[in-house]
Amino acid sequence: MKTILKLSIAILISSCIVYQYDWVYGNPLSKHLAKQEVDIFLLKNLNGKDYEISKINKSIKAGGDYLVEAKVKEKEHTEAFYINATETSVVYHTLRDIPPLKKTEPLHYSTKILEKIVAGSFMALLISGA
Repeated sequence: MKTILKLSIAILISSCIVYQYDWVYGNPLSKHLAKQEVDIFLLKNLNGKDYEISKINKSIKAGGDYLVEAKVKEKEHTEAFYINATETSVVYHTLRDIPPLKKTEPLHYSTKILEKIVAGSFMALLISGA
C-alpha cells in the first residue's frame, strides 16, 4: 500500500516537472511535427519559391506554439517572415503574399498525453487510500 502511494506521488511529481519543461522548451517530436506542418504549408502556398527555415523555438508568448523563423529567397530580395505552428496546423504567419488564416483550434499532443498521465496518477493515489 505504501509503495503504491510512493509510486503515485513520484509519477505525479515527475509528470509535473516534465509538463513544465515541455511547456517552456518543447520536445523534439513536437518540434519535428511542427516543422513538417510548416513545410507542407509553405510548399502549398509559396508556388515554387525557394525558402529556408532558420530557427524553430517554442514560444510562450504565442500560446505554446512553435515560432518558426524563415526566409523566402527571390532573385531581387530576401523576405524574412515568421510562422506560428502546432503539431497539427499552421496557426499564424506574416507572409504578405498569402491571405491570413482562418481561426484554427491549436492542438498540442504532448500536453494531452501528460494530462492523461497526471489523471492516472491521481486515480492511483485515490485508489491507494491516501
